[in-house]
Amino acid sequence: MRFAPTRMIVYLMKVSASTFFLSDKQPALSNLYLPSQTGQSPSQAVATVLAEMMRFYPTTSAAFIAVNKQGVFGAGYIGRDNFPYVTRTPAVNGTVLNYA
Repeated sequence: MRFAPTRMIVYLMKVSASTFFLSDKQPALSNLYLPSQTGQSPSQAVATVLAEMMRFYPTTSAAFIAVNKQGVFGAGYIGRDNFPYVTRTPAVNGTVLNYA
């Protein structure tokens, strides 16, 4: 299950539903997403995957950062007290410490 959640975040952020596919050989986590759920923002995609992870693994600890091609980012975590992460954008001179 190591890479399945990150792969699903990328699929959920894709705009074109035709690029999304389901396979019975993928982990159960990936079979829950429908093509109508694609096109999500990075924050929405992370939240969707984390919510599904909690259903299957309620005691797990995980954190994700997602960024789309426009530079919009989102982050989320479960099973932790907080999740600090650093971002840098052309609009900001320097790095910014964020908390999910």
